Amino acid sequence: MKSEVIETKTAKVWLNEENICCVEHSPNAEIALAEMKENAAAVYNVIGGKISPVLVDIREVKYITREARSYVSSEKALKAALAQAFLIGSPVSRVIGNFFLGINKTPFPTKLFTSKEKALSWLRGFIDKKES
Repeated sequence: MKSEVIETKTAKVWLNEENICCVEHSPNAEIALAEMKENAAAVYNVIGGKISPVLVDIREVKYITREARSYVSSEKALKAALAQAFLIGSPVSRVIGNFFLGINKTPFPTKLFTSKEKALSWLRGFIDKKES
């Protein structure tokens, strides 16, 4: 069962039928620290105090500030994340994703994907490990 969608200034956040938290950023989203904190709060609300794999679609993001990237890579921001997959596509999202992975070290597995299906498949592996 798909959960209710929470809309923030820059994204839509929901829990899919596989209990994977999905974050889909708006076209041309400009994400500073305030927007990143709002998105992280939406993830917490959707997950409901549990831990979950998180799929973050940044394909149409315009930019993310250094402070926002630093915040989202901290344990404090996403202590509910089991693993995180970034969905990239445009040259801008590829640069953002590669820069994020190169500079910010997350406390959980994080990987970039150009295929939503491959990203979801990778995240499903963490659900299986969590349940065993």
